Amino acid sequence: MSAPPAYSSVTTAACTHCATPLAGRFCHVCGQDSLPAETAMVSTFIVAVTWLAFASRRLFAERWPIAIAKGMAIVLTGFIIDQAMFVTAVFVTFNLA
Repeated sequence: MSAPPAYSSVTTAACTHCATPLAGRFCHVCGQDSLPAETAMVSTFIVAVTWLAFASRRLFAERWPIAIAKGMAIVLTGFIIDQAMFVTAVFVTFNLA
């Protein structure tokens, strides 16, 4: 049996940024990634969507954040309506319109 071929970690590709021969995925001079930008964007998108899917389940597993947000919206809406009614009453009372 013959020995398996020796594989070298050194590639013949050059960095697209500084033209240094690559010795792995990243350039050891400038740090540029050898993967195309499209591949990096797709993998980042997949990681982000996965994280959001699982984080939303953890964050909103209990209903209290939604209840607090709805309560604040109701209080704020009531405050705005109250101020509008007060201004209208002042205008009507003093015939300022």
